[in-house]
Amino acid sequence: MKRTASSGESLGSITVVDLGTVGPGARASRVLGDFGARVIRVEPPRGAGSVALPFYAYGAMRNIERCRIDLKNDDGRSVTLDLIADADVVIEGFRPGVADRLGVGYEASVQVNPKIVYCAATGYGQTGPYASWAATT
Repeated sequence: MKRTASSGESLGSITVVDLGTVGPGARASRVLGDFGARVIRVEPPRGAGSVALPFYAYGAMRNIERCRIDLKNDDGRSVTLDLIADADVVIEGFRPGVADRLGVGYEASVQVNPKIVYCAATGYGQTGPYASWAATT
């Protein structure tokens, strides 16, 4: 039997912090939201390298709460780690090492929440000759 949100499955007790903006991480968080998870997408402030996606991108952001936080400053990092402390899952789509440099990588996340499930959805893996390549522009 194919499982869908309408078949009674629900992730209503799960909270996901989505640090990605595009690609597989964004799609994964949308699907988790469709199945009832609370998804909080952390986006950069406008003008700070933010990507203006069309309204319809990734399902019109359905079932996703959005907040703009600057991960490049201490206050933004602190707010994000507070979100992670209360979450069940973190999804990020940065190139390898970027989340660590921003202070929200796996080690920082597990320090504030030892039970966190951390998903790094990079375009070309964590290691190898293409790991540092951006998968989207």
